[in-house]
Amino acid sequence: PAKLKGKVDVYAAELKATAQALKEGPAAPTAQTLYGTILGTPHFMAPEQARGDIDSVDERSDVYALGAVLYMLLTGKRPYDKAPLQNVILHINLPPLTAIKDLAPNAPPELITICYKALETKQPDRYQNAAELAREVQRRTELGQLLRRNARRVD
Repeated sequence: PAKLKGKVDVYAAELKATAQALKEGPAAPTAQTLYGTILGTPHFMAPEQARGDIDSVDERSDVYALGAVLYMLLTGKRPYDKAPLQNVILHINLPPLTAIKDLAPNAPPELITICYKALETKQPDRYQNAAELAREVQRRTELGQLLRRNARRVD
């Protein structure tokens, strides 16, 4: 379940315990059924969400997930697909993100730029909410179409 902005998360303690147990690994003394086990797909979780930093989860966390979806739509692969799952969950020791152009040479450059910004590790570097991301998709795709039309006229 999503956290409501400005509301206390009634599951915050359980989520923090889960995040701590994940950091300690499978031999952790609390390696019983953990709260929520993990809700969601780790490859689509924002770093702050995966860390269990509930107070930091906000609209920008959703933007990260949208960036991960866009990455998968463009490339057919999840972000950090080859990294060990525990590293993905904790967002530690991750290899550099495989360049979209390497996986999908024909991907629209406008969407690549948007995807990378949405997947920024630091929240302030992402779009501030899904509406801002949507406006940027609209603006950049319209600009890209205009540039491609003008390039065809020149050819």
